Amino acid sequence: VTLTATVASGATGSVTFTDGGNTLGASNVSGETATLVVPSFPVGTHSLQATYSGDDSYLSSVGALSIEVAKATPTIALNISPNPAFANTAVTLTASLPEGATGSVLFCSGVCILPEFATAPVTAGTATSSVTFPGTGLVSITATYPGDANYNFAFSFPVSVLITDLTLVLERPTRPQRTLANLLKTSQMPLASSPT
Repeated sequence: VTLTATVASGATGSVTFTDGGNTLGASNVSGETATLVVPSFPVGTHSLQATYSGDDSYLSSVGALSIEVAKATPTIALNISPNPAFANTAVTLTASLPEGATGSVLFCSGVCILPEFATAPVTAGTATSSVTFPGTGLVSITATYPGDANYNFAFSFPVSVLITDLTLVLERPTRPQRTLANLLKTSQMPLASSPT
């Protein structure tokens, strides 16, 4: 977030920016403005103040502004691996969120109506859970995030995983085809000559 204070033409000196009495930083006046970049503001109301130091020509002065910072709605990406997968074997569900998100993610089949079948904590923007599916068929999974102090409730688009049976198929070895050409080649029978 960039804070900008505008002063009179020709003014010099510096501007100090505060938030509710807490100093955010100071910046020198350049071309009638002083700017300060703040990484972010937490959710809530902020009373910002810009205090101009004054110089030989101008007295000090103060400008104030109140801003409201609302929660952000995160985007959640869901990945399922492997996909397709076998029944009763491990399947990894991974939800990706903004790095600042905290709390946990609920993994649900279809619409997330409690109880969910897996829950995972969010660590560095990622929540991961390993699950198994006893049955076969196409299963639709959704990752639901309840939210925290800075992020709203959100959910991912549903992702489908195909669960199949793990079966062992034995195949008989195939024999080479016995064609007329192969028979003639292997028999090496001489052709009868016609009487002279």
